[in-house]
Amino acid sequence: MHSLAIAAQLVVAASVFYIWIFRFDNIVRDFEHFKFSPIFRNTVGVVKLVIATLMVVGIWMPAVVFGAALGMTVLMLGAQWAHFRVGNPMAKRVPSALLLALCLFVAAESAGFIG
Repeated sequence: MHSLAIAAQLVVAASVFYIWIFRFDNIVRDFEHFKFSPIFRNTVGVVKLVIATLMVVGIWMPAVVFGAALGMTVLMLGAQWAHFRVGNPMAKRVPSALLLALCLFVAAESAGFIG
């Protein structure tokens, strides 16, 4: 089970890096649609990138995994709320919902609830 959790950590981290670095134009449009300020957007981005980095570091330093997974879970819950608040279709909610599920799995595995 631990190998699956590491794979999930890498999927979450790679997804966050890809979206916030290479697809930043979509992030800008989404946050404008959500009516969030650029300062809030950039703060969320920095926090997500730091947590994604911790998810990778957690492969070698397992003590950081639980906190990173919970932190990203909170951010993904926030993404779900933002999509719901503006009435986005389910297709727009699926990516953050999948990342949310992966983060919950990683947190549960690192806490010893699974495996």
